[in-house]
Amino acid sequence: MSRPASRAAVLAAAGVAAVACVVSAETAARAPAYAYADSGSRIALELAVGVGLVAAGSAEVWRARSAVFGWLLIAAGIAWFLPEWNSPAAAGSIVFTIGLIGYAAAPRFSPMR
Repeated sequence: MSRPASRAAVLAAAGVAAVACVVSAETAARAPAYAYADSGSRIALELAVGVGLVAAGSAEVWRARSAVFGWLLIAAGIAWFLPEWNSPAAAGSIVFTIGLIGYAAAPRFSPMR
C-alpha cells in the first residue's frame, strides 16, 4: 500500500475504532450487570486499553515501520471493544450478534479474559 493510501486507511480504521469505542461505552453504561467493565473506572480503563492499541498501531503504520504489525495492533484494538457488545443493552440486533461473536472469540485470543 502506498504511503497516502495507507494514511487514509489508518484514518478510516481510527474512525471505526472510535465508533466501536463509543458503542462499547454506551452499552456497558446502560447494563453494567452484563458488562465486563461494571463501573465507570473500569469502563474508562477498558476504553483506554483499546484506544491505546489503535493509537500504537496507527503510529506504526503511519511511520511505515512495520505495516503488518501496525495493522494487527489496530485490529486488536477494535476487537478489544467487541465482547462488551454481548449485552441486552446493545444498540440493535447486528451489534448484539457481533458481540456474541466477539464474546466467543475473546478467550481464544486474550489470556486475560
